[in-house]
Amino acid sequence: MYQDSSEQAAKYLREAVPLMVKHKIPPTPYNYAIWYSYVTNRNPELKTAIDDTIENHGTCPSSATEELFRSHIIGDQIADSEAVQQGLKAVISELRAQVDAALVGAEDFHQLLEASSTSLELSPERLDLGALIGTLSQGTQNVSDTTWMFKRRMAEAQQEVEQLKQELKLSQQEAERDPLSGLYNRRYFERQVKQLLSQEVMENYCLIIVDIDHFKKFNDNYGHLIGDRVIQSVAQMLQKFVADTEMAVRFGGEEFLLLVREQNLSIVLERAENVRKQTQGIVLKDRRAGKDISRITASFGVSQYRAGDTLGGWIERADKALYRAKRQGRNQVVADTDAQ
Repeated sequence: MYQDSSEQAAKYLREAVPLMVKHKIPPTPYNYAIWYSYVTNRNPELKTAIDDTIENHGTCPSSATEELFRSHIIGDQIADSEAVQQGLKAVISELRAQVDAALVGAEDFHQLLEASSTSLELSPERLDLGALIGTLSQGTQNVSDTTWMFKRRMAEAQQEVEQLKQELKLSQQEAERDPLSGLYNRRYFERQVKQLLSQEVMENYCLIIVDIDHFKKFNDNYGHLIGDRVIQSVAQMLQKFVADTEMAVRFGGEEFLLLVREQNLSIVLERAENVRKQTQGIVLKDRRAGKDISRITASFGVSQYRAGDTLGGWIERADKALYRAKRQGRNQVVADTDAQ
């Protein structure tokens, strides 16, 4: 992962935006990430894939955008996950070898005992008792050494497996979470909801779209660090709002989604109203100016799941409710009119 300076990042962005305009690329976070990477020339495969797509379609359609992002932008995260899996396979393979060695040692000792038992059945004058005791002693020591090595390797392997489990968990979290807000990201949300839709278990769910009102003014008036803190503060509040069977998502920019497990629309509207009031209570400190920032509000669009809904159609109805809330003055909760 490259870390560009502010000046370099601005330069790349100035190069990327005209290209996006030229090819009629919508200004979405996915597209910004893809075209930013394109102009850096750091990923030849991505550049070739984009050029081929533009040549074939004249633009870069949304169906290709997600595939390009998944294949070329988050490839490192996928590679990290695969590396952890390979590590687990290596540990298991070595343990199998240790088990085989221990079994061989046990089998050798078993054969030694069989031979010793046969020797004891010989007549006394033919029995070399000293040699027999020495052989048994050495065989016992060999089995003891093998067993001790196996125990030590088992303990080491257990530590390695625990470490690999932690790395795998972290890798999965990075692939599922938005780094700024800590909430689930859009890609994870869409994957989970599509799975729920396929299982036909969505009848008890409602969708809430939350949009921070006049978010641009926080960046313009206080700087992007304050803007980031606004997003983080709202995200923390939203995370407390959802239960274990529900989901809080950063959908993009200053927009969030809440997947709420509740069939009664009036209860969902009441819960959304409580969140709206809590949003108004967020107070941030602008240390540079030495004053509080307290005028943080959000608009809410609520849509109840209906049988036969696609994810896109469901989100679109919630989005229409959100825009009604904005047109009516913002800082309010509005339900999808088709659901009322």
